[in-house]
Amino acid sequence: METFCLFICFFSIPSLSAFLLDDKTPLPDNALTDKHYIVLIDSLHEEKMARQRLEIAVTQLHRQLVEKTENLTNLPATCTCKLEGESQIEIQKVKNETENLLQNITRQNEELQKMYFELRQNHSQLKGDNEQMLKELNIVKNDSAVIRKIMTDLQQLKSIEELQTIKTLQMDTETLKSQVHMLSMKQTARGQDFLALYNNTIASELEFAKNIGKLTMNLNETKWQIKHKFQIASLKTLAEIDTLRNDFNAFTQKYINDSQQVAITSCAVYSTVNVNTVLKFPNIKYSKGNIDIDIFKTTGIFRCEVPGLYIIAVTMMNYGDGTIYVRQNRSRLTGIYVGAIRGYYTTGSGFVSTYLNTGDNVTVTAATSLSIYGHHDDSCLTIAKLN
Repeated sequence: METFCLFICFFSIPSLSAFLLDDKTPLPDNALTDKHYIVLIDSLHEEKMARQRLEIAVTQLHRQLVEKTENLTNLPATCTCKLEGESQIEIQKVKNETENLLQNITRQNEELQKMYFELRQNHSQLKGDNEQMLKELNIVKNDSAVIRKIMTDLQQLKSIEELQTIKTLQMDTETLKSQVHMLSMKQTARGQDFLALYNNTIASELEFAKNIGKLTMNLNETKWQIKHKFQIASLKTLAEIDTLRNDFNAFTQKYINDSQQVAITSCAVYSTVNVNTVLKFPNIKYSKGNIDIDIFKTTGIFRCEVPGLYIIAVTMMNYGDGTIYVRQNRSRLTGIYVGAIRGYYTTGSGFVSTYLNTGDNVTVTAATSLSIYGHHDDSCLTIAKLN
């Protein structure tokens, strides 16, 4: 019985918030909200019918529960557990149905509250729009009254303005007459002035034609003088151009000749070298032309930059027997032998000519071990291009 009372109270509390109070709820615009009210009333009616069906079902279930409880007290104690289990199943089933009905009613109640809130918002918006339209209507009425007053004042002033306009026209007519008379007098004076200007113009034209003739003569004379001076200047400029061309050609030829000349003489320093070693001649005595001096001093390799016929001369002072080779790239051009004299340095020399292409390398290599004497520039290499 206590469970039934709590169930009825639980469903009664949320249902109270769904009623509308006549003295608190503002009346909306019927033309816009009748449909919403009809839906709301139908929903309330359905909720009420569902609540009545729920109360009947709960009453019947309670009556059945009481009857079964009374029957259970009369049954033997051996059947008590079985009957209690069936009762619990029925009670659980009733609870489940009750919870489902409660959820449906709660959901419908929330939907009704949402619809009620939307109706209140629409009503507030319509009320604000109505107040705004009333304000605009009052403004229009005030403007209409002001316009009527202005029209009345204008009608009263119309007759006065017409009289003033007539007087003004009369005064303007008199003024125009006097101005026309003054213009006639001025026109006569302008005619006399025009005649004087015409005479002056004729005289100016004659003077202008005379001056034009003088200027034409002066222009022809000046043109002849300018032409004569231009011819003299042109001849002088052409002569200077020929001189500059000859000087430039001479300079170009000299530059070509200088760039084609290639020669270098360089000597070795005291050193001991092994077999197949490239001899170095770092002591440059003379050089001319396109030669990479740095590579030659550090590596002993002469790289040809200007192709042509070259002569190569080598002088070598050595202590003991020795042989050196002059090579073009990897090919041997000539060999130089130094004979030994006991206790003295001896000298050997050799000359060779060859055609070098761009990129060819010339080296002097040791065919035997050498002890080069280089204190007095006695071991030197000369490479020169023949014109």
